[in-house]
Order: sequence, then structure tokens, then C-alpha cells
Amino acid sequence: MTDRKPFLDGLRGWAALVVVAYHATHCFAIAPAADSAAVLRFLSNGPLAVYIFFVLSGFALSTGFIERGDRGIILAQALRRYPRLTVPILASSALAALLMASGLMFNIPAAALAGSQDWLGIHYAFAPDLPGLLAFSLFNVYFDGDAPINYNAVLWTMPIELAGSMIVFASLFLAGRARWRPLLILGLVPVFVALSSHQTAFAFGILLAEAYARPWFRRWRGSAAAGAVAVAAVGLAFAMATTRGAAFTSAPAMSVIALLIVFAVVACRTLAGLFETPLSCWLGRLSFPVYLTHLIVICSFSSWCYLELSALGVGGGIGAGFTAAITFAASLAAATLFEPVERLAVTLARQVSDLALSGSRPATDRAVR
Repeated sequence: MTDRKPFLDGLRGWAALVVVAYHATHCFAIAPAADSAAVLRFLSNGPLAVYIFFVLSGFALSTGFIERGDRGIILAQALRRYPRLTVPILASSALAALLMASGLMFNIPAAALAGSQDWLGIHYAFAPDLPGLLAFSLFNVYFDGDAPINYNAVLWTMPIELAGSMIVFASLFLAGRARWRPLLILGLVPVFVALSSHQTAFAFGILLAEAYARPWFRRWRGSAAAGAVAVAAVGLAFAMATTRGAAFTSAPAMSVIALLIVFAVVACRTLAGLFETPLSCWLGRLSFPVYLTHLIVICSFSSWCYLELSALGVGGGIGAGFTAAITFAASLAAATLFEPVERLAVTLARQVSDLALSGSRPATDRAVR
């Protein structure tokens, strides 16, 4: 039976907060300067957090099959993926459209005041309509990350996420229980690197799941050596992520940095425990809702707060700092209210796979039990 891995959710939850920090600071023109403290730049590195999501997706989507060897798991997950993602995407996009239609998006005037037209000011500069909302949420979001009519710009990751998911499912289904399965995945890595593809991160996630499934790896996780290796991996990731220049900003390089961080958590039982605390587990449950709603919060409530603070004479860096702090609290509150949509998506996706696979009940039962 596959054991639960709450540390994966915990890490995903903290990564989601990093994305919030990245967008909140950039939108209100207080992003860490290139010569600011390396730790600050590392902890607000939103692009790196996204690559951590990709590595975690590769791990989470493959670990069940790797540990149990049932192709029914792959089929069920593949059938669930579209409704699992689309229900929350549609709900968040509808929320954005409602706020736009109600005149409650304040990001454009806030951007003019903050001098952030190239960040905050580029969103929601169109008139919402139902056909456009449905086209974006049901189809365009998965095939055009830079769609001109975009109800939630953070969803530029969805074409990558959907393609990465399908690559995970296809490669595992093809290899099955073959002993050469890890070699197949390993062989994909240089191909993705040569293509400078985001899918490098998904392949790394599968390989990490392959390692985690080995009994020797489980035993090694509790050793002092594992702790030392984890510290070294985080140190190397920190050095790479804070090095100036373009060498470490390509998709393969970011995938390596993300792999080092996820590997450290997976490999060291003590470090994993930090991501299994009640706070981390709570953030893990809210990770996708936070990701889906935080930009909407920034463009509506946070931008309104920024304008009001400025009107009260609290502007500049102080007003931006207050607004960033407000954004964290408001994003967590919005995600908490959005969480029932997330649970509904999980339930509906499971029902879709159960119905589709009802003719092959034994495999389905094993896949969803």
C-alpha cells in the first residue's frame, strides 16, 4: 500500500507562498535588488518555486504506480487530470471576471502610482465576456500560456503542467514494471535538456520517485549521511539560484536547482519533518487555491489598499510594504474560502475516472483505493 507523503504537500505549500511574495513585491515595485541580501532573493524566487512545483508533480504523479506497478493507477490519473485542473481554473477565472464586471479590479491605477505598469498594469485590461471566459478556462489555458485574453496570468504554467503530466503517464505506461524503466526516464533527461524544456523538471521528479521507492533509500533517509547530503544539496541550490547572470536561469538549470531542493527534503527524514508540521500541512492543502487566487487578490483588494494608503499619505516603500503584508493575509483568506472548490474538483475527477473505468473494475479499484 502506498504511504502518504505529507512532506510533498508541505513543500508545495511553502513554495506557493514564495510565489505570492514574488508577485506581491514585483507588482508594488519593491522587488529585491540584484545587490540585496542573497537570502532575501532566494526566499522570494518565484520562478524557482514554479520549477519546484514541476518536480513535485513528476514525483507525485508517478510514485503510486512506481510503488505498486498497477497500470490502472496511470489510467485513472490521466482521466482525472483535466477535470482536476479545470474545475478550479474555471472557478478562479469566473471570480476574476465577476470582479472585473463589478469594477473591483484596481490594478491599473495602482500600477500607474507604483510605477509597475510592466507588472501590475498588464492584467485585466479587457472587457470580460462569457464566451471568452469559457474558451480560456476550458481550452486556451492549456495551449497558450500567453493568451491575450487571460483571466488569470499565473496559469501560464498550465500548458507545461498538462504536457508534463501526459509525459509522466505515457512513459510509465510504456515501461510498465520493466527493470529498465528508470533508464528510459533517465534517457529523456538529455533530450529535454537539449530542447531547453521545462519537462526536464518532470523527468527529475519521476527519477526521484524511483529512488524513494527503493528500500535502501528509505533506510538511508534516517542516517547522518542523508542529513549531510541534504545540507550540501540545499547549499548548492542556494549558490546556483543566487549567482548572477543567465547561466542558471534556463529551464534545465532551474530544473536542477529545484531537484536539489526537493531531493534534500525527500532524502532527509529530519528535513522532511519540517514540512509535515500542522502549519506546513495546512499550507499544503491551500497550495493550489493560493496559487490560483493570489493574483486576483493582488489586482483587486491589494491594489485598492495600496491606493487608499497612498491617499492617506502612506506611500512609497512603506505603503508597498504594508500592501505586501496585506496580500499575504488576504491570499490565505481567499484560498481558505476557495478550498471547497478544490475538494469538489478532486471528487469530480475521481468520479470521472471511476465511471470511465467501470468496465475494468479490478484495475480501477486498485487504482483508487
